[in-house]
Amino acid sequence: MFAPKNILVPTDFSEHSDRALAEAVDIARQHKARIYLLHVLGVVRQCVSDYCMPADLLEDVREEAMRSTREMIRSQIEKVGPPTDTEIIPDIGEGTLHTRKY
Repeated sequence: MFAPKNILVPTDFSEHSDRALAEAVDIARQHKARIYLLHVLGVVRQCVSDYCMPADLLEDVREEAMRSTREMIRSQIEKVGPPTDTEIIPDIGEGTLHTRKY
């Protein structure tokens, strides 16, 4: 029988991600499961081609990206209503993003 205890919901903050989170919340409520809401930021490189950004500016860009992402995650969680009976654990990763065109 399908009875998840942990549900991973990757998000790119699109309408599709909003619907996926809403579905995950429904499933989590039925099974008393925990939701991990994950967004991955692309790596910000200091040097690209023949241009290098100053290290302090690079750190400012990263901090702003993290702040903005935390706010977007908070907003996405609010869209599904207060998680009174479902634990939603937000997480932000950083890495190389891969996309596939269909």
